[in-house]
Amino acid sequence: MMKKILSVISVLLLLLSATLSQATVCAANPIDLNRSCSLNIEYGYDGKFFEGLTVCTYKIADVYENGTYELTEPFKSLSVNIYGITTQAEWKVVASTLASYIAADSIDPTYKMTTDENGCVAFKNISAGMYLTLEVQTVSDETVITFENFITAVPSPKDEEEHLYDVYARPKYSSYTPTKKELEHKIVKQWKDEGDIHNRPQSVEVDILRNGELYSTQILSSENNWSYSWNYEDDGSKWQAVERNISDDYHVTVESDKTRITITNSCFKAPENPPQTNDINTTHPYVILMSFSGILLMIMALFLKRS
Repeated sequence: MMKKILSVISVLLLLLSATLSQATVCAANPIDLNRSCSLNIEYGYDGKFFEGLTVCTYKIADVYENGTYELTEPFKSLSVNIYGITTQAEWKVVASTLASYIAADSIDPTYKMTTDENGCVAFKNISAGMYLTLEVQTVSDETVITFENFITAVPSPKDEEEHLYDVYARPKYSSYTPTKKELEHKIVKQWKDEGDIHNRPQSVEVDILRNGELYSTQILSSENNWSYSWNYEDDGSKWQAVERNISDDYHVTVESDKTRITITNSCFKAPENPPQTNDINTTHPYVILMSFSGILLMIMALFLKRS
């Protein structure tokens, strides 16, 4: 009897899994590439809305009718990967990486506006694609308020069938008050290549930026433990870094917090499939599948208890 129950459950799970997989791939209607889009962003903090903030957004990828993306120039020439990304945390790292190279290479924005009296900007009549909106900082009562970088698909998935061609966003924010004390800053180089040290370069060149301007160029290698440290006053400055002359065998990511920047090289693997709009929100089919599995297991447990 137990074997029969397990067999039935296995078949049901396989059928549900196949159904959900097909829905994930085929549910959305084709994207209308001729339709005008808009990206509307609101900048508010603690009940306040900020007028006069300069907002820069970049079209980093073109989109096709089937929801696949291809990086645009100059981003296509960078060793940055957007394929196979499924979480917001991963997209946040992509945004941070691209923002660092935008600052280092002085790349002009696709669109640029200032916020109105309601703290809003509206980029209208824009083409479909993937957009990166850069971090914005402002100061209020000595508190530095930072609205994060974020990436948006335009249009964005509305439901299983439709897309939203007029996209609205409120970027996440953080705040802190500079201490004016001297802090140690550090940049660290990491490798994700399964320990293949023979394929790594002997050294890498890194540009360090302060508020978008070149502060220092450093050579990182095993001799300095692939790291570099410096001291600077905590005055609210924005620190970024980029790696130059990256090997074709690697992709790069740049993550930063208040005093530490981490540059990671991951061994390059050609993607099996290009990214899709649904890649950003592919969790729910698996949640349904897991929930269904749990229900079946509960039914089985009740059956066994009665028998």
